[in-house]
Amino acid sequence: MMAGIDVQTVPFKGSGPLVTTLRSNDVQLAIDIIPSVMSQIRSGAIRALAVTSSQRFAGLPNTPTLSESGITGYQVSSWNGLSVRAGTPQWIIDRLNKEIVAAVSAPDVKRKLAELGADARPSTPEQMRELLVADIAKWKTVIERSKIERQ
Repeated sequence: MMAGIDVQTVPFKGSGPLVTTLRSNDVQLAIDIIPSVMSQIRSGAIRALAVTSSQRFAGLPNTPTLSESGITGYQVSSWNGLSVRAGTPQWIIDRLNKEIVAAVSAPDVKRKLAELGADARPSTPEQMRELLVADIAKWKTVIERSKIERQ
């Protein structure tokens, strides 16, 4: 939408079938999360043209962002988070966050995640809430502009 090009979206049931189809040249372009395709990129089987995040990925330092490639303002990142049921006592949330931050910040964990193609960025519950609110607003706009409807 931001690039002003018309592409056919082809949904896949996971990265495996997507990579197989890309490698067989049945599709010419694919967007996937880095950890799912990092080994294929490293082996030279597929080529990374750009990353969708706002910054270059340290594991692919020569791969520009889409924004650097001419689609100014494009920024999409996948992320993982942990949630608990509503009403969980704050002390439990604080303790979980403290332990998760410590684990994700450990040098060996950060190194392993980077090898896999993931960028470990621990946050606070408040930062996670802000991310969710921003992502919901962004994707709501995309859905409305694209006229995507529930089927």
